[in-house]
Amino acid sequence: MQTQTSRPQVRKRARPVAAAFVLMLAIAGVALTDSARADELPRVTVKYGDLNLSTAEGAERLLRRIKGGARQVCGDPDGTRDLARWLSIRHCYSQAVARAVEDVQAARLTEAYRASHSMARTN
Repeated sequence: MQTQTSRPQVRKRARPVAAAFVLMLAIAGVALTDSARADELPRVTVKYGDLNLSTAEGAERLLRRIKGGARQVCGDPDGTRDLARWLSIRHCYSQAVARAVEDVQAARLTEAYRASHSMARTN
């Protein structure tokens, strides 16, 4: 089972669905030099061919996988005491999850994301 590759992607079987993870590195403040290429950026593959996205359970499982992939690429905000770094990680994570959910284009996944996102804002 391949869980981490050189680029973050969301995949349903072999279909890539998220260029968002590459973008999130730029959002997080990772500057690309002339020698750095987009294909050298860290990526995480999130597979969901085994999930039924028409069910709430399948959508919630995929959302957890997407969040885990975003955490792998962006970092864990709880692991830093530097406010600027914490904000950068949080922004990267939020953007990556939102874009991956959008890229999958599954109604139940979008519902699960919106529910978890609104709960996070009220807590």
